[in-house]
Amino acid sequence: MNITVRQFEEDNRDLIEYWLDHARYKPTSNVQDRIPKKVDANCPRSFRRFSLLRRQVQLLKQLDLSKSRRVIDIGAGFGDFAMIAKYYNFEQLDATDPSMPQYNFLTKYMKDYYHNIFDLGIEDIDLQNYDTAILAGVHLPNYRIALEKYIFNTNIRTLVIRKNFLDIKNVTEISIDPVDPSPWRYNKEAEWTAIGENFLNSIMSSRRFTQDSKLVLRQFHPDSKYNSRYIMQYTKK
Repeated sequence: MNITVRQFEEDNRDLIEYWLDHARYKPTSNVQDRIPKKVDANCPRSFRRFSLLRRQVQLLKQLDLSKSRRVIDIGAGFGDFAMIAKYYNFEQLDATDPSMPQYNFLTKYMKDYYHNIFDLGIEDIDLQNYDTAILAGVHLPNYRIALEKYIFNTNIRTLVIRKNFLDIKNVTEISIDPVDPSPWRYNKEAEWTAIGENFLNSIMSSRRFTQDSKLVLRQFHPDSKYNSRYIMQYTKK
């Protein structure tokens, strides 16, 4: 979708200011990843607005959800994905986040922008009623296991994934230290792993999902264990 930052800001001015008023996050001791600038309470409001607008326009230009009708935003966080919903013809947009601060934020401030809001992890939500899943804020010990157990046996035909992936040639999965001791309920006994981007593509291809688009959100140092952060869209053919 071809849209400028100025146009997006004009289309969503009231919602943007409302969201910036409330979506302010202060890091806690158990959060190891960097806080997104758009919600970082330590950042100036003007910079948070810039970060939000930049990312939303990136998504609109990168994603094609024109065929999506029943959408579930898994790990919805602060609900900013709902800002791009008006540009598509969704019949239903639901959100779920098992983290209580995020769930409470969604139910208090974003209830008018989602049809239903749940406090369930990916292993507890019934995904059969959806054709599209947004996996942009999900903490999963093993992406392959999660896809096999909770996605591939459903009616979901479009996946949007945001995650750090290894782009080292021939890497499949490697063990890593737990990302975050927060109480996400997915498969607690699983070993935490990092997954190779090429390996992910082979998994998706084996289930007839084709990668429609890929955007590099952050390029990491070549010696880093997590090489790059991507947002990718896959569609089942």
